[in-house]
Amino acid sequence: MSKTLLEILNKYHPSPEVAELLEQADPDSLRVRADRDNRMLEVCAAFPEYISKSKLYSIEKEIESAYGLSVMRLLPSYPSELFGEDKIPDLLLELDRQGIVARGFFT
Repeated sequence: MSKTLLEILNKYHPSPEVAELLEQADPDSLRVRADRDNRMLEVCAAFPEYISKSKLYSIEKEIESAYGLSVMRLLPSYPSELFGEDKIPDLLLELDRQGIVARGFFT
């Protein structure tokens, strides 16, 4: 049996609402990459429901704090049917975060 996301991140104690979101991650989809020297952690996980970018970024900051990390990235994947025009603002937010100049292109 695979570990859940919260079992892997056992130093992180989220609110019940966030714990419920993270427990939805498919344990078989979890991929963790860590760089101890640079204090970086990246977690890929499949979720059945969409998590807004603002909520996701907040969770990353909480995990960074719990582990004393320089960088923490939670890289979710979702079923394709969850995506539509309503997700464009989150897409632009992520593109901006990654440093891709997209604002002028999409106007």
